[in-house]
Amino acid sequence: MNSLTQGITLDDLRELWIAEAVPEPFSETAPLNRRTTSILIDKLLNPFEREVDFNGK
Repeated sequence: MNSLTQGITLDDLRELWIAEAVPEPFSETAPLNRRTTSILIDKLLNPFEREVDFNGK
């Protein structure tokens, strides 16, 4: 997991939070709902751009 999240800072999260117009104010302790979590995962980790190896290799 470290290789996926390397280089993501709180400033990156704050900028994305503002850019995506998340209604709750940004804070390190802000609770995450499904919408906000989906936005952050999609924009920061880009999971749908990764190839899936269905053979487990």
